[in-house]
Amino acid sequence: MIKVQRLCALALGATCAQLSHAQTSVTLYGLIDTGITWSSNQHGSSNVEMTSGKLSGTRWGMRVTEDLGGGWRTLGVLENGFNSASGAALQNGRMFGRQAYIGLSGDGYGTLLIGRQYTPLALYGGFLTAALRWGTSLMVHPLDLDLLGGTTRFNNAIDYESPNYGGITYKLQYAFSNQAEGPAGAGFANNREWGGAIRYVGHGLTLSVGYTQIDRPDAVSNTNGAVVGDYQSALPLWVKQVDTTLSGTASSAAVLTAGTQKTGMIATLYTLDRWSIGAVVSRTLFDDNTVTRASATRLNGSGSLALNVAEINLTYQATPANYTGMMVTYSGARFQSGATHTSPHWWQVGIANDYFLSKRTDVYIAAAYEIGSARDAIAQITLNAPSSTCTEAGVSVGLRHRF
Repeated sequence: MIKVQRLCALALGATCAQLSHAQTSVTLYGLIDTGITWSSNQHGSSNVEMTSGKLSGTRWGMRVTEDLGGGWRTLGVLENGFNSASGAALQNGRMFGRQAYIGLSGDGYGTLLIGRQYTPLALYGGFLTAALRWGTSLMVHPLDLDLLGGTTRFNNAIDYESPNYGGITYKLQYAFSNQAEGPAGAGFANNREWGGAIRYVGHGLTLSVGYTQIDRPDAVSNTNGAVVGDYQSALPLWVKQVDTTLSGTASSAAVLTAGTQKTGMIATLYTLDRWSIGAVVSRTLFDDNTVTRASATRLNGSGSLALNVAEINLTYQATPANYTGMMVTYSGARFQSGATHTSPHWWQVGIANDYFLSKRTDVYIAAAYEIGSARDAIAQITLNAPSSTCTEAGVSVGLRHRF
């Protein structure tokens, strides 16, 4: 009888061990980033404000993994973004606006993800910019129009990342419009996104190249498409200034609508001992643009907007816990409608220091100064309100904690 009981106990223990091994692992994680930001000119006045997520977007999330055996895994992420200064939800009020996806990963086969995700440009190129590494949003490229700052996510996205081939990986993405073919201006291509990037990592060098195209982003005729609500469609103040210049009267323009956005980038970072030097070049072209309520008739029809950005950044790690960085960025734009065009451009310099008090907690300070040149170059540091002139300065001090 005792032997039978022991056998049953052993069998039950083995069964429980198998069930435990097959259980899904759920990890709760998050990050809180809160600070104070001073701006020299916002709509004509200086400002001091409490800000959230200047270095890293404040968030909490759940990460799910399950080992399926044979080198295969199920994985998923639900990630919420919020303002740590007020508690308000970000990403247009979505519950899981930063990321929401599920997928499969297999050893030697790569990873397939479906759901709301970042573009490959942000994941492979954005994390080589000064802004995402240590420079805060003060140093994100103008209005994040080149997508490298990661402020725009894509719904309905299917994403494949390859295995690592000797330091080389690639990532492909297609985000569905979720719309059937229809009349002009609608249909399968109405508010969709596609693109990809390739990256090499080895011998202290990281090199990335990528391209993304968005057709009719944030289209009001398709609110179930790839880009809804969090696309950078707010009219840059310098475009309103272009309208004022061309019409001779104060502009009442409201929104810049793009028919197609095409963005390409090349980014690199080389690390040697305590020093890292990086360079990022991007080109973004908006075609078939329309400015709503434009005073100048030449902006009411189709037009094009090209934005070229070049960044150089330098980082010094004084100790394992202390990083100091500097960056210089040149941004040149060309807005053209028919025979009319204007070409404002901007220079931006920035410096920052990030000091880790522990593995999970750090303090940072960052400063940036932007100056515009040409007739219509109104300054606007990304995620700040625009200046009333061609210059704007900003300083952020913050505390960040991961859990």
